[in-house]
Amino acid sequence: MCGIFGIITNDKTSISDAQLSKLVKELFLFSELRGMESSGLVLKNQSCKTISTFRQSSKGSLFVKSDAYKKIFQKLQGNNRPEGFSLLGHTRIATNGYLTLDNQPIVKNGCFGIHNGILCNIEPLWNKHKDLDRRQVIDTELLLGLLKNNLDDTHGEDVFGSIENVFEEIEGTASLGALFDNYNSVLIASNCGSLYYFYGKGFFVFASEKFILQNALARVDIVFDELDIVQLSPVSYGIIDERSLEFTLMQSGEPVVNTLPLSEIMFTHIELTTDKPKLPFINSQTEEEIKDALYYDPEKWAEIRRCTNCILPETHPHIDFDENGVCNYCRHYSTRKKKTLWGKEKFEKEFAEIKKKEGVNCIVMLSGGRDSCYALHLVKKVFGLNPVAYSYDWGMLTDLGRRNQVRMCAKLGVEHIIVSADISYKRKNIRKNVQAFLHQPHLGIIGLFMAGDKAVNHYAADLSKKMNLPLLGGSCPMEWTYFKEGFSNVKPNFAKRTWKDRFSLINFFVTQSFKNPKLLNLSILDTLKAYKYYYLESLNVSNVFRYVPWEENEVNRVLVNEYNWELSPDTVTSWRIGDGTAAFYNYIYATVAGFTENDCLRSNQVLEGIITREEALKKAIIENKPRYDSIRWYCDTIGVDLLDAIKTINKIPKLY
Repeated sequence: MCGIFGIITNDKTSISDAQLSKLVKELFLFSELRGMESSGLVLKNQSCKTISTFRQSSKGSLFVKSDAYKKIFQKLQGNNRPEGFSLLGHTRIATNGYLTLDNQPIVKNGCFGIHNGILCNIEPLWNKHKDLDRRQVIDTELLLGLLKNNLDDTHGEDVFGSIENVFEEIEGTASLGALFDNYNSVLIASNCGSLYYFYGKGFFVFASEKFILQNALARVDIVFDELDIVQLSPVSYGIIDERSLEFTLMQSGEPVVNTLPLSEIMFTHIELTTDKPKLPFINSQTEEEIKDALYYDPEKWAEIRRCTNCILPETHPHIDFDENGVCNYCRHYSTRKKKTLWGKEKFEKEFAEIKKKEGVNCIVMLSGGRDSCYALHLVKKVFGLNPVAYSYDWGMLTDLGRRNQVRMCAKLGVEHIIVSADISYKRKNIRKNVQAFLHQPHLGIIGLFMAGDKAVNHYAADLSKKMNLPLLGGSCPMEWTYFKEGFSNVKPNFAKRTWKDRFSLINFFVTQSFKNPKLLNLSILDTLKAYKYYYLESLNVSNVFRYVPWEENEVNRVLVNEYNWELSPDTVTSWRIGDGTAAFYNYIYATVAGFTENDCLRSNQVLEGIITREEALKKAIIENKPRYDSIRWYCDTIGVDLLDAIKTINKIPKLY
């Protein structure tokens, strides 16, 4: 999940030194929104026959200010300017592998490449191709190794056959740019349409998104028409000859004859790196120590007084029971539940004009969870629209969630637009708020753990405006969790959230900050932005589950059987498995209050007549079992001592 781009020029290029310098800088800056954890470039100089790479664990805006970057870029200026060059750039979200050690560009057997996407079957492929000699964790090494092997087997004479062989083997998404030490061409390819290119006089440039390319070109005063920027459609491959800049394109299924000649001169590789590897924080405790410390007492939870109609417990904030033992949440369910489904026919009618639009005609919000993944399936396969997927990565999306995102996009041939937060910054803020909670626990401040994800709607609205496309999403109509704000002293308003409710929430956090000074940390700015995004900004998004029913078994069946959707080994449910935060905060709720959001979902299913009360209680108690793997990942990722955190949580006075 990264931003990739490239520039190829020859001796006839019309682009000036100043334009070139600014264009590369702007491509780094705009691509930064797709990944801020590390940056890198590879430069192939036709004059001195060298290939240089530089990688650094910093975001693009810092990368272009570094001395090493400036030193490399001097080779492209004035009298040093080569007859022609190929430059590939990369900004990264670290989805697997370690920063710097596994930063891109990756070098494999004379192939230098940048890759956006995730390979989901990397381990089986490494086992199959042991001759590739694995050296790194990152999946890009495998991708480039397969590509170079296929090319060399045909001596570079069957480029498109080579890349097709690779794409047939991999599972997941792959958009890549690659250059070689023994071939005179640059390869670009994508199986999901996440590449756009522009062909200028004596130069060729590409990037992950149309928006990135448009803005970068405009910033350097290169005149172009919007139609000049072309999408590399799903399962398409392009070859750019580095000397003539002749561009040969192959669309899926369309036969194209192309020969990639061997270079007359072998290039020498010079690799430059400037920073030491950033290794993640890893808790040192053994699995046995942690599992022994985790609290799980289903018998005790079963004894808690619960609503006789649903399964919400007496520990739920602002709950009351009538003479029949029925809770107020049940009594008001008819006023807060989703209304009668509108039906597929109404969807077809409302989106009829949009459906006529050529090319991409809508945006689907894709979190990586089961509901948004199923919504993407519905929009593309059932409703027949041509969507682009949008995701916001704030640092708590797990690799499993990312893999499920790319499975959907690859199978459906959907372009995936990713907006990445400054993940390092976000994780530091989470750590500060978790430490503040552990210092003086209160269930009402748990919401601060998720403050960083609230920008998802803000960027969705911005993308919708830029692309002039409607937003669609998939939110389960039974995921009502009033208790999260309830523990912050906000009473449930079953009709609509009021300004009074919003001020009550502000008042609660201000009061808690006086009681717990550790809440007054550097994350406050992020928290204030989260409040603004969530409570003050509106988002016009159509929920597909207002038109067609949300049926859990059908959702799971389609995702697993048709998309090879991955389930988590540490839970029996498919809900929240891509969210790295959920396992941790649900452990706190379960331990202290005896219930989690699972109880709310199951209670609403009871009220809808989907399952019985007995089934709901049984499911919730099983689903509330601590998820060791996910909790450990969370603490490792944000840098919190896991055993100390668990012991502190276990000591919090229980509400039952």
